Amino acid sequence: MLETLNSLDHELMLWLNYDGGAFQDAFWYTLSKIVTWIPLYIVIIFVMYRDSAKQQKKWMKFILLLLFTALIFAFTDQISAGIIKPWVQRPRPSHEVSIMDQLHYVNDYHGGAYGFVSSHAANCFGLAVWVSCLFKRRSLVWAMMLYAVLNCYSRIYLGVHYPGDIICGTILGILCGWLGYLCYTRFCRRFDIPQDTSVNPFPITLMFWLSLLAFAIYAIINL
Repeated sequence: MLETLNSLDHELMLWLNYDGGAFQDAFWYTLSKIVTWIPLYIVIIFVMYRDSAKQQKKWMKFILLLLFTALIFAFTDQISAGIIKPWVQRPRPSHEVSIMDQLHYVNDYHGGAYGFVSSHAANCFGLAVWVSCLFKRRSLVWAMMLYAVLNCYSRIYLGVHYPGDIICGTILGILCGWLGYLCYTRFCRRFDIPQDTSVNPFPITLMFWLSLLAFAIYAIINL
């Protein structure tokens, strides 16, 4: 069974990873960097502050939102990179002798030795689920899910994660984001902190699309 799944993972990797040319190389490489999403993260924090400022116990709620955001990131990152990767020790496709020479890489980036599970997938889906559960706006949910999916695919395009790494990292991220939200709501009920959101999270959705536009413009400039 494991050999069959591994073989399927290799085949999917070879099908999904390809040389998309200079534009796609620059686009996916830029999108995959955590630092390029900092403006989005700042806007998310700003919207959390705006929402907290309109309610009672505003500072307690804002600090609680920041704390749970940090905890979800910490759990997804530490479980994936600190526990699962060194335990499973599955080589990345970029380090697997049987497949590494058949893949397309960008800027000679190959990542670390182990890739299961994908920390990118876990972190991005953890944040996406957490933010989506907080604000519950359809446009925001679609934007955050697309943010996570694009980040996940970028790791396959760059040749540093198998689809299986991504799928399992996604499951981990969804679980951490959802459990984090459940713990947050229970904590709010325990200390009588308002859970409802009274602010429009549209700035988050807008910043997501502006970020994609910026990545595309950057890729065109670097052709």
